[in-house]
Amino acid sequence: MVRYNEALAQGERGIDDNREESLLRRFPPGHGGTIHLEKPAVVVASEGTIVVWYLPGALSRTTQDEIWNATKDMEQLLKRSITSVGASKVHWRCQDEYFSPGSGELQPGCINVAPAWFQLGHGPPKYSPEVSASLRGQSGDKYLSAIARPAVIASAALRVMHPRQYWEGLTNIVSLGAMANDMHLHQISDKLGKWSSVFCALSIISNRETPFHRDSLSRMQWFDVLTSVGRYCHARMSLPSLQIELKYDPGVMVGMSGRAVRHGVHKVDGDRICWAWYMRDNVHDFTKTPRGEFAKIQTGDDKAVTKTVPQYPE
Repeated sequence: MVRYNEALAQGERGIDDNREESLLRRFPPGHGGTIHLEKPAVVVASEGTIVVWYLPGALSRTTQDEIWNATKDMEQLLKRSITSVGASKVHWRCQDEYFSPGSGELQPGCINVAPAWFQLGHGPPKYSPEVSASLRGQSGDKYLSAIARPAVIASAALRVMHPRQYWEGLTNIVSLGAMANDMHLHQISDKLGKWSSVFCALSIISNRETPFHRDSLSRMQWFDVLTSVGRYCHARMSLPSLQIELKYDPGVMVGMSGRAVRHGVHKVDGDRICWAWYMRDNVHDFTKTPRGEFAKIQTGDDKAVTKTVPQYPE
């Protein structure tokens, strides 16, 4: 993973197919063909580094309903998020061409929720963090309350998947609160007091396909935690840099290094919501939170391998 990290350029987005083919030839996953996963598994790379946790059926029906209802409450924000600025591969996340109406019951869109983060191109030390636009309105506290329980579940999952990152995230949130008080950033202090996650941001994505990409603003050793719910079928998450495909049914949870692993989700039949919990490198730099290490597992294999984990009890 160290050599792979060095091979990736800073800010590399994973959208150049020729570049990705070159990386795949240089760093092959060590197995022939594509592996299709449907049961819980952990994907382990060189020197025992964990790069993916795959947990189908991780979310209870109650939690799935909470995510669905909270997303429905944000329909106006989702509607305003969609843009039609042309087919730019770089700024694709809110472009209309990637959204579908589904059954018509769910408003397509993509919004970010964060108590303190930096606008693109406005990072530290020149600029101070801001509350995301989604939380600035009169409904901001209502949204924070609606996402609270799923936020705790995603944080608890990270505590198991990557304990070092969990404590790093918690340290960052506590430090943000202290700095916001010292700098008299009252809006940030207020929102942090109602924020229930060790992650510093959440993307709420409704009825969108996701082209292959990497999360360039993250760190190689960090996991994002993704959850998918809805009323849909025939969904697959593709990880082409590992030559792995995941069955992506409602209730699934995936923890993975979004920078290390190129990933995407194709268009599905029906209505699908993804909540993606993540951390931002520039926010941790602002609070001077030390960089953590990779999640590790004991293995003597230096190729990418998969290990099944126990099924959940009924």
